[in-house]
Amino acid sequence: MSRGRMEEAIVILRRAAKTNGRAMPQNLHLKYENENIRNMEIIKELLSSRKLLLYWSIASANWFVVSFIYYGIKINIGKLGGDLYVSFTLLVIAETIGCALLFAMDFIGHKRLHMIAMALTCVACVVPIFLILFSNESMHWMTVTFAVIGKLFVSTAFGMIYVYTGEIFPTVVRQFTIGSCAVFARIGSLSSPYLYHLAEGKMKRALPLILYGVIIAVVTLLTILLPETSRRKLPDHVKESENAEITKG
Repeated sequence: MSRGRMEEAIVILRRAAKTNGRAMPQNLHLKYENENIRNMEIIKELLSSRKLLLYWSIASANWFVVSFIYYGIKINIGKLGGDLYVSFTLLVIAETIGCALLFAMDFIGHKRLHMIAMALTCVACVVPIFLILFSNESMHWMTVTFAVIGKLFVSTAFGMIYVYTGEIFPTVVRQFTIGSCAVFARIGSLSSPYLYHLAEGKMKRALPLILYGVIIAVVTLLTILLPETSRRKLPDHVKESENAEITKG
């Protein structure tokens, strides 16, 4: 049906309905056409608003970066030195604490909590760069410590972005925007394991952290352009999202 081969699909469905002793819906063809029309209308709604398109671009960048760093730290923690099992156990504890911080969203603000988590993740990624490049191998425990701190706050940002994205966009495009942003998150998670193969020596460990720090800093600054959604009614229409007040994080 998605390929436009409606007649073939209807023949197969009729055969299946007959085999199962079921009645074939008479308006199936019309229902599918209406669904396709509705999907096109959703995309047009998003593209017709420059502000919503900007919000969607920034939200997509957030999803990519958060997933990129979340899985990058998780998958490559063993390359930073120290005992792998101890490091991974610390990551699990950090993620649990990071998720628990989500309960503070209504007190701090949804956008503000997300930006704080992103900023602290940035700090946790940048500081170890200097430890890796300018200290000896005995300091690897500090590098792992900052990686664990980064995992804590990026876990908060990951949980927060699911809530926050749904609150930014109106009902008419909410499902599409969250779904499309999730695609960017998957691209981020698929890309993250390959970073440690781009360099050798100390740069093999430092380069991913440099990239993490740069991209999350840029995206955090772009997030300032998004509206605060805490304690506000979910928008139903495009105009409601466009008129949402933009506040500093």
